[in-house]
Amino acid sequence: MQILLVGLVAFAGGASAQEPTALTAEEAVARALEANAQLAVQAAELAATEAEAKAAGRPEPLRIGLSPATIIAQLEAAVSSVLDLSGRRRWASRAARHELAAAVAGNEEFRLELAAATRSSYTALRLAQERVTLAGEQAAVVRRTRDAVARLVEVGMSRRIDLDRAETALREAELEQQAAEAEVRQSEAGLATLLALPPETALLAADPLPPTGPPLPPGPELQARALAARPAMVRMDELARAALAQVGVTAAERKPDLELSLEREEGVNFGRALLDFPLVDFGTLKHGKRAARARAEGALAEVKVVEAEIREEVQSARDALAAAAEREAGLTEDLLPRQADVVARLQRGQAAGSVSLPDVLEAQSTLNELRAKWLGAVSDRLNSQVRLERSLGAPLEATVDGSPGQ
Repeated sequence: MQILLVGLVAFAGGASAQEPTALTAEEAVARALEANAQLAVQAAELAATEAEAKAAGRPEPLRIGLSPATIIAQLEAAVSSVLDLSGRRRWASRAARHELAAAVAGNEEFRLELAAATRSSYTALRLAQERVTLAGEQAAVVRRTRDAVARLVEVGMSRRIDLDRAETALREAELEQQAAEAEVRQSEAGLATLLALPPETALLAADPLPPTGPPLPPGPELQARALAARPAMVRMDELARAALAQVGVTAAERKPDLELSLEREEGVNFGRALLDFPLVDFGTLKHGKRAARARAEGALAEVKVVEAEIREEVQSARDALAAAAEREAGLTEDLLPRQADVVARLQRGQAAGSVSLPDVLEAQSTLNELRAKWLGAVSDRLNSQVRLERSLGAPLEATVDGSPGQ
């Protein structure tokens, strides 16, 4: 069932003085990513981490020392540099590079979460709009039934109680329509917040309801895709590598460094080499290395934890998506068309005087319940798809159209 965009625009215009802003899902995601303040904070932090990683990979600065007391009478100076024989800076540079890669992956994971939240909010608005359409269609059907009964009552071909029942059914349909319209306004406020817009901004989800997709790949295949591409997995792997590099940093503390200097004193130039290494360790280096190893082991274990969580997320979302798509197909292809045909036949019979009004209203009520179940199945499918795409870190392609029977 395609949404009546013109009717929804009219509803939104009546509820708010401003013209609603029509957005596709991709436009909504792009605006959310552009307007999110936390991303600006992360960008600054990422720039700092990148600068720190570059600094860690550079050699020790070349230093010069001057003697102010004798600089006028006779220059005394020394130029020195430290050679990293221990490999401490090399290991520190490696750790910094992995920490930078982890920060980049963390930023990508945040963007993925924000995009998923925006898609979920957009889907809620789109479904709320569909509920308005369904409620409006039902109210129109019940109103026509009420008008037909009223004409029959006027000519003495129907009882007054039938008109009262029709009036009650119409009032219930109008209340359902009002509730659907209130849900649209609530969904608009939720999406506007993610887009950094005032909550009262009128929005219109312009995309049609996404169709059902092709058969899903097996769970293990989807899990493998997620583990290869998910930024959260990349982040944990890089943090584990950084922790292992820190073990190398602590191990290098036991090894010597060589400081070379070229000095001038009292008019004489000479070179000096200084070997710097720890002579006696009172436990500082030993326990520091032990702590670094423990952190590395913890980081490696956490990689396994995140891997298991991602596998569970993917499988759970896949199963939920498959179940919702199956329910939706059953309603779309069988129950909805069948019940719609029953309602049409009863309405023709009621117009001819061979079917009672309660039978018509009961059939219409059953059709409304089936439409509500269809919309619930669509909601479950779309939300499960958002969950699965977030877990995979990539979108699913939909190629098979699916819409409810009239």
